[in-house]
Amino acid sequence: MVDGILLAGTGKNKKLVRDIQVSGIPVTQVIRIQDDTLSSVTVDYVKCGYEAVTYLYGRGSLHPGLITGSLKLSPYKFRYQGYKKALEELVLQEITSEARGFTNSLEYGYQATLQMLKEHPELDAILAAMDAQGIGAMRALKEQKKRVPRDVRGISLTGHELGNMLETTMTTLEMPARIIGRKAAQLVLEQIEAKDKASIPIQHVVYDSALIERESA
Repeated sequence: MVDGILLAGTGKNKKLVRDIQVSGIPVTQVIRIQDDTLSSVTVDYVKCGYEAVTYLYGRGSLHPGLITGSLKLSPYKFRYQGYKKALEELVLQEITSEARGFTNSLEYGYQATLQMLKEHPELDAILAAMDAQGIGAMRALKEQKKRVPRDVRGISLTGHELGNMLETTMTTLEMPARIIGRKAAQLVLEQIEAKDKASIPIQHVVYDSALIERESA
């Protein structure tokens, strides 16, 4: 009974979602791109990962580690590509977590940080894919007697207002969530209102994240 759908992730349902679009119900993807044949509104994840490394490098970090998730998911994959590109340009060593289980959690950020510290005691910065991972990472650092940001700097690659409420406020790269939502709704409405839906071109709109400097870095 809906006229259009804004979709924040299709998982393994690419064919089903495409069938919905073909049936005449407009679909716009938000945050993740699972199907290039459907319109989308996202952020530049490659630039996000790249900018975080170069920012930390400028603050003196030479051993930045990335807490990542499944590289089958576009946000993780593209952030890793940006991280990797910056490392190659700066001639730095790659330090990444091993994606296991549910990665969008405090516990995963905590365990991933302990893993990276054990394997790379020289670790001096952490890039967390999102605030939840970053909070878990900061807890692990505190338990290991690592001072933030003096010993290890931290940055979240998907920040929200939560990072500003922590004991040590978290530096973040924040996506323009309201703008993304507004643009996605606009794309769907254009398709709904079009007399000839086939005449509406597929659009892939990409926004930049904004660096918000706080105490953790």
